[in-house]
This record gives sequence, C-alpha cells and structure tokens, in this order.
Amino acid sequence: MKRGIVYKLTAIVGGLLGLAGCASELVFPSASGETGGAPSPSATVPAPPLPCEHTGCSVSGQACSTTRHVCVECVADANCASAEFPHCDVAAGRCVACTRAADCGAGKVCVPGTGTCAKACKEDVDCGAAEISCDQVRGLCVQCQGNDRCDDQPALRHCDLGGRCAPCAANTDCPATTPYCDIFRSRCVACLEPEACPQGTACDVALGTCR
Repeated sequence: MKRGIVYKLTAIVGGLLGLAGCASELVFPSASGETGGAPSPSATVPAPPLPCEHTGCSVSGQACSTTRHVCVECVADANCASAEFPHCDVAAGRCVACTRAADCGAGKVCVPGTGTCAKACKEDVDCGAAEISCDQVRGLCVQCQGNDRCDDQPALRHCDLGGRCAPCAANTDCPATTPYCDIFRSRCVACLEPEACPQGTACDVALGTCR
C-alpha cells in the first residue's frame, strides 16, 4: 500500500517537472508574426513633452503655470500689458478685462467665464439699445439670450457665454482651419493649448496661432 502511494507521488512530481520544462521552451509570436523569444513590446510611444518648469516658454510674453505645467498667457496681472485686457484670470491663464466687479467700474458687473464687463440690471428698462435685454438670473445686460437674437448677423450668429452675438460659442461653431472657440475673445482660433500645435511649434494663446 505504501509503495503504491510512493509510486503515484513520484509520477505526479515527474509530470509537473515535465510541464515546467515545456514552459521554458514556449515560443511566442512577435509583432511581425515571426516566432521566437518572449512577446515583443508594443511600438514605443513618444515621451510627453517636459513641463515648462524645465523647458521655459518659447513664445515671447508667455508665462509658465506651475499648476497646469504649460505655458499660458499669464499667471498674474503683471503679465497682462494690454490696456483692454489688464487682469489675469489665473485659473484660465488668460488676460481679461475683469476678474471681479470692482475692475469694471460703477454700475457694471464682471461676467463669469468670459472676463468681460457688462452693465448691471434688474429688468430690461435698465439696459440700453445695444444690449436689448436684462439677463435677470445673472443681473447683467445682454445682446442675446439665445441664437435667435443673432440670426440677422451672418458673421455673428452665435450667442456666447457673455450674452453677445459672436462668431462662436463652442468649438463646434468653428471651421476646420480654426477649430477652437476662444470664449475670452469671441473668435475661432487655430489653438488654445500646446497639444493643438504640430510638434516643434508652440501655441501663442494671445493670438490663437501656432508659432
């Protein structure tokens, strides 16, 4: 009885050793379909560009955002030299007309998301002929609250976030040559982020062009 158990254990161990030997001789196909050796790794993916803390910014006037790790139009008001856009929306990295109501003067508010100043209002009569109506939810005078108000302006057919008739309100409104909607300037541009430009070039966000 004991001898039989020993024989069975010996057979099991021998089988396992045989499988181990076979495994060492397994041949895997390569990416090209040829066999031999271990599986070949997939094609090498180019390393992502180094953050601007290491490379600096190639476009004159841009600043390196240490939170987004890309070159932006500004990180502080000091980067905004334009009298039209003297303040920095730090979160967006863009020079804008305002970041708070105090930047706009008496009787005006700063429109969130666009950095533009608009006349404050409670009802339509508070607004002039140019603004047409009062957006009572936001308390500001606007040209439009929907695209229907812009139908008579072929080049400004879209009502943007600031309640203005503009060339675009979203990327889908822009042509293939300038596929990005710059909501801060109400225009379609070639780029807004570094990855939108061909390798070896950089996005001049202020102009919306690759350089």
